[in-house]
Amino acid sequence: MQIDKIIQKAYKMATGDDESISRSEPSYSKYVSILNDLQRDWYEESLVLPNERWASLEREETIIISSDTQYDLDGELVLHPLSYSPLSVTLPSGNTVMPKLVSAAEFIRSNNKNIFTASSDGKIINFKKEFIDSAIGGRITYPYYVNLEEISNDDDNIIVDNPNWLVYMLAAEIARSDIVQAGQYGNLIALAQNSMTSMKNRQRGLRIANMDPWRNKR
Repeated sequence: MQIDKIIQKAYKMATGDDESISRSEPSYSKYVSILNDLQRDWYEESLVLPNERWASLEREETIIISSDTQYDLDGELVLHPLSYSPLSVTLPSGNTVMPKLVSAAEFIRSNNKNIFTASSDGKIINFKKEFIDSAIGGRITYPYYVNLEEISNDDDNIIVDNPNWLVYMLAAEIARSDIVQAGQYGNLIALAQNSMTSMKNRQRGLRIANMDPWRNKR
């Protein structure tokens, strides 16, 4: 759903006005700013596992291995992917290995070459030189989360799984600033919470389906 459609729906829901709000009105820019804040809240929402984001944000990319031991990723590395496989390396021989992610301290002291480490933001990974020397010409395949981009143009698309959550939340903010409509605030927030719960339940279901009965990641 695009920004303008969300703003128009939220505005009409909060005010009861049948007319659309003009894009030239000062309040329109304010609503775009609020949507950016709300979308970031959704992006950073706490989910099932630490550092887990919404499954819909997962993507997969491939890097050709050179002699470098450090590689920049297109986004934050997904530690427990739902839509793709964990990071793997396809060797020149065609064999595939799955190096283990370890802490920076363990990476330094360990003699195991089949390990790697990631930066605190998950966007840079490092391998042992011994491992890279045996893998030059191969490829790294990794899952990552798309970066959150600020929305500014009226035709920009929203990434939130259920755009109605944004509609309800924005409508609640509009109603709260209107003395006449302020009484609707609680009802609109309740609708938004129901939408968020629905999204979280879906994510939780995907996570449970991706685990065995002992709750180990497959």
